[in-house]
Amino acid sequence: MFRVVALPIVLVMLLVFCGSSEGDDRVDSPKRPEAESEDLRDSKLPLNVCLVPEMGYIPELRVWKWCSADTEPAATKKLAELWPTEAARLRPIVTPGLTRRLSRWARPQMEGYRSVPSLDKVRFQPVATDRKNDGDRLNYIVFRGQVDTLPTHSPLVTRWLEVYVLYGVHGESILRTTVTIRGELLE
Repeated sequence: MFRVVALPIVLVMLLVFCGSSEGDDRVDSPKRPEAESEDLRDSKLPLNVCLVPEMGYIPELRVWKWCSADTEPAATKKLAELWPTEAARLRPIVTPGLTRRLSRWARPQMEGYRSVPSLDKVRFQPVATDRKNDGDRLNYIVFRGQVDTLPTHSPLVTRWLEVYVLYGVHGESILRTTVTIRGELLE
């Protein structure tokens, strides 16, 4: 029964949070003026590519269980095989201009950001799974990869351009790629 329900839920999440978001304000922060957030809305964006503003909402990271870096080594290996093709598809999308538009807190510092490193060099580690308990079947894994360290607005903050990959374990496939900026405050 769970398998029948899980895939439609993931597909609904793909439709709700990814691809073209024209007329939909979910990619916007309440603090951002509408004119600035319009830059992230692109009807040409593939359905399974999400653009999330800095520190924005990524559904699986809020509700799924965090996992260790050694979760499902076979899936990590398969993702490494699949990633070059996905990286080539993302190359024209993940640009310095897009990265600047994803930024929310270091906009003046990002003005000089001119080059995104090769996506081929990104290495991934699993960060979350849909498995609620140890004995449950594993259907999906979210992998995180850091693309670049970004300019910051404070010496106490470190910011990264990151990609998150939703990987289907049974189909051994990339279901969605999310491009975002994440940061950390040192205390």
